[in-house]
Amino acid sequence: MKLITSLSLLAGIATIAPALAAETTEVATIPVGVVKMVIPGGNTLVSPVFVNADSFQGVSTSIVDSTDTSTITFASDIFTTGEFNEGEYPKFYVEVASGEAEGFAFDIISNDTDSVVVAARLVADFDLTQAESFKIRKHISVGQFFEGAALARRDSVKFFNADGTSDRLEFDGTQFEEGTERPIYPGTGFLSTLRGEVDIVTSGTVKVTNTVVPVYSNPGAINLVSTASPVDVFIEGLGLAGNLARRDKIRFLAAGTLDVLAIYEVQSDGSLELQEGSLDDVPAGEPFVVAVRGSANITLPKAYVQ
Repeated sequence: MKLITSLSLLAGIATIAPALAAETTEVATIPVGVVKMVIPGGNTLVSPVFVNADSFQGVSTSIVDSTDTSTITFASDIFTTGEFNEGEYPKFYVEVASGEAEGFAFDIISNDTDSVVVAARLVADFDLTQAESFKIRKHISVGQFFEGAALARRDSVKFFNADGTSDRLEFDGTQFEEGTERPIYPGTGFLSTLRGEVDIVTSGTVKVTNTVVPVYSNPGAINLVSTASPVDVFIEGLGLAGNLARRDKIRFLAAGTLDVLAIYEVQSDGSLELQEGSLDDVPAGEPFVVAVRGSANITLPKAYVQ
């Protein structure tokens, strides 16, 4: 079964990634929509299909690295001091909106009236210039994703970390204990374990930039990657093989059971070869598992083009 049972996008003149989509879907110039997902009981890999609307878009005037952070400065007095500050978890992220680094995203630690501090060295490690185009968005959190859903007590979600560990968040009847604000990063997902079927209705903006997802080869690391698109897409259009190495594998698992639907392996010529099962297209809202021999970055193409 596919998780998404209905999708509504504002009608208009643009299309959702016509080179990638399994079918052409017309949307408005401002690509916003609502989607209904039905997540079955049992174990299912799940991901959001939208992002939150941009809180800000602009070009930096300077980027200054520190020991393990960077300060990005914009025009004066455009922010309210502290509006992007992290709490227990990061609340906002800044994403490179154009150029070779488009799609790289970095958690915001704090901000003042004209700058944000992020958890990365943007100049030294990502070769960014002083004038870069950025977007700031609020993270989709676990609480936002499941808002209004009829979850049962002890339903849970699990996030897999880069070092091979995992974090399980359990629903206590009201909220996810200690994890309601846990962010779900673009192009990633989580494992849901539900006692019964749950309907999810979410709204948001179709992502208009590339999405860069790091994948790790650390022992025990489980890499969940999603298309960051509200419509099903062709696997060939995602360009996965170009980001991965020979013998890296991509596994697609069934909703509710995690039975293997299909396994692809990257070949020496850079193509993907089906090793097991079959797959018509990559379903929206359902992450796949990427196993790599060496850590890498997967660049997923933008879901929306005008």
